[in-house]
Amino acid sequence: YKIIFKPHPNTFRFIELFDENDYVKIDGESKYQDLFNNSSLMITDYSSLAFDFAYIKKPLMYYQYGNDYHFGDNFFDYETMGFGEVIKEEDELIDTIEEYLNNDCEMKDVYLERSNKFYKYNDKNNCKRVYDAIMKIK
Repeated sequence: YKIIFKPHPNTFRFIELFDENDYVKIDGESKYQDLFNNSSLMITDYSSLAFDFAYIKKPLMYYQYGNDYHFGDNFFDYETMGFGEVIKEEDELIDTIEEYLNNDCEMKDVYLERSNKFYKYNDKNNCKRVYDAIMKIK
């Protein structure tokens, strides 16, 4: 496994503050779709990209190490609706990563079930459904 750090596009103005080494590659060029297709596990904080990863039934975890980030009235509760563990401590993050790596990065049943309930469709017809809905607009 390799660790690929894909910072948010707004973070790139600070990219010199991050260290790349033999273990971590900073990726500013790959398309998200390519990373999703070629990745086994995602670690994020609050990114909506987790929805894309859950759609393709790959495991993810939310590393929310600080309590200083607030959305106000939040429609999405990560603990009860999220598609992976909500992790607050670094040691727990490392343990959870190891657990996934030791299990071939399989999405756990509880999160697979949440993903299956969240997405009405999991096929290759989403574009067609959007097109058909647009064509029905008068």
